[in-house]
Amino acid sequence: MKMKLFLIALFFIPAIMISCGKDKPAENRETAEPKFETITMEEAMARMKTEKNFILLDVRRAEEFSEGHIPNAILLSNEKINPKKTETLLKDKQQQIYVYCRSGKRSKEAAGKLAALGYEKVTDIGGILDYKGKQEK
Repeated sequence: MKMKLFLIALFFIPAIMISCGKDKPAENRETAEPKFETITMEEAMARMKTEKNFILLDVRRAEEFSEGHIPNAILLSNEKINPKKTETLLKDKQQQIYVYCRSGKRSKEAAGKLAALGYEKVTDIGGILDYKGKQEK
């Protein structure tokens, strides 16, 4: 009797686990992370020389920004990215936005937040540590 129960369990448990594990096809699943592009600081600087309508967004804290930032950058701290504040500053969700911070961690996080808010052309360009030009204060 124990052997029959063991054989039944051996057959049915894997079958149940397999059928419960089925999910929507991969092409129908929503992606967990919003999409944005990541390029190097050098690539970004080359693009910005030829592009006209873009925003260069520094997502560091105000103190860091005042110590030195890339010319023409605007400040929106990563911690302050929320629908109300962001949409007041960044009105056009179709406009190209290049995002940087100090080393690249906050810019990646901020780019994800912006993409989640519906901004369609967000590019993470890493950190100002990789920037080779003059800084404004």
